Parts: sequence; structure tokens; C-alpha cells
Amino acid sequence: MSEQVPPRSVAELAAEYRELIREIVPNGPVILVGWSFGGTLAQRIAASLDTAALVLLDSHPGGLPDPGETDVAELLATALDGLEAAEHWRTVPPPAELAEHLRRVGSPLASLDEQVLGNLVAVARENRRAMAAHRAGPSSVPTLFVDAKQPDGYAPASDWWRGIATGSFETHQVRFGHLDLLHSDAVPEIGAAITRKITYATA
Repeated sequence: MSEQVPPRSVAELAAEYRELIREIVPNGPVILVGWSFGGTLAQRIAASLDTAALVLLDSHPGGLPDPGETDVAELLATALDGLEAAEHWRTVPPPAELAEHLRRVGSPLASLDEQVLGNLVAVARENRRAMAAHRAGPSSVPTLFVDAKQPDGYAPASDWWRGIATGSFETHQVRFGHLDLLHSDAVPEIGAAITRKITYATA
């Protein structure tokens, strides 16, 4: 389907991104923002950087069971911007079939070539494995957690972080689902919440 993506742990990925951040901001405190798996990485990075504030957008501290290839719909939704899988897919389809499905449903990702699509799925698969093996350590960094809308009966994702976030921990509930947090309708509200946090952290 695609070139093999080498497995890397959350710690390894965080160390790589930490160096990239330090190339941009060699000294002084930083403010880290991460959505979903990106938030998991941001929390790990914050442990080794001078971090003024951390913003987690519906992220998980790790330890989730790895569904492997059994949940094709979830894997493809994660990899391809909320894509709804075709009902007959029991395994991840070849990139050509993915591309055709994206064109059929009018996804902006339909413009990507097949190799890129295959790589996106492979990266999402490895990120899920890394998440399953990870356990977030305690953090005293001031944190804002943006909770996405959950299905009825499900606790907010911020509950996962109680006891892990040992510093100030604020939550902000939005009406948008997890996969919609970076869409244009959600950005103004979430952006305003982040701005308030940044303003307070740097005052």
C-alpha cells in the first residue's frame, strides 16, 4: 500500500519535534498547542522545554488499546480528515480505491496522489500504536484543555488528565466533535480561548 513507516514511540517523536522547536525558538519559554495525538506529543515535549502554557485539544494521555486493523472506519477517519469509510471495507483498501472514494464524496484530499494517501494511513496506524504504548507523566505546566463534544454517556476527555496535570488545569467545552476542532466553524471559539490563555500566561 505504501512505504513502510518506521515505528517510533511518543518519546522519540517528541524529542524530534523538540529539536525543531528549539531551532525556531532557541531560548525562552514557549507555548505549545496540540490537537489529538499532537497534544499527546506536546505534553511530552513540555516536560523538557521551558513552557509557559500548554493547550491540549481533545488529546489523550495514552494507554488506549490499539485496535490494529480491526477498526478500519476509525483509522481512515483519523488519517483522512474524518472520511466516512465505505460500508463494504473490512480492511484498508488500496490507495487507488481510496482516491476514487475521496473523489466520489467530494473530499479536498482527493487532490493528493495515491502514495501520499497511503503514507497518511500508514502514519496514522503507527501513531495509534505509539499512543497505545504511551503513558503520560505528570506535568506542572499551566494547561488549557479543550473538550470536544462527546457522545451521550461518555465522560469529557479532560477527565483522563486529572491527576496527571499537577499545575493549573482549565477546561473549555465546545459544541464540536473531535474531528471538527480545526474546521473553520470551530476556530473562532477555540482561538479566543487560546488567546485568553496565552495572554494570561505571558502577562
